Amino acid sequence: MVYLELEEDTVLDKIKEEVMKDPYFAHDETEIEVVEDVNELIDHGHAVDLTRKGVSGETQNQLFRFEMKINNPALTSQIMVAAARAVVKQKPGSYTMLDIPLIDFLYGEREELIRRLV
Repeated sequence: MVYLELEEDTVLDKIKEEVMKDPYFAHDETEIEVVEDVNELIDHGHAVDLTRKGVSGETQNQLFRFEMKINNPALTSQIMVAAARAVVKQKPGSYTMLDIPLIDFLYGEREELIRRLV
């Protein structure tokens, strides 16, 4: 969904065309809606609803669904705390989040985490 607040004398079709040329939107289903005031739509929550279908051999029997609803500031702070927790478990140096083992982001002892989560 793309919400537009248009200035006077704006040609909607031209704006829609420009939005759909953008690589971010070009390959996905995109709905464009004109609104009076985009500030009335501001929401810190985000959601994802992803469905993918697949094939195993010749049978159409693969279906993956993922749904997530989050509050963006809360999730960001949780990730920052988890990253701080994880980085102190590493040897001195510089790391990206991809360099750090996933288990180090979780609170608790390794054996208990494995027993509980695996």
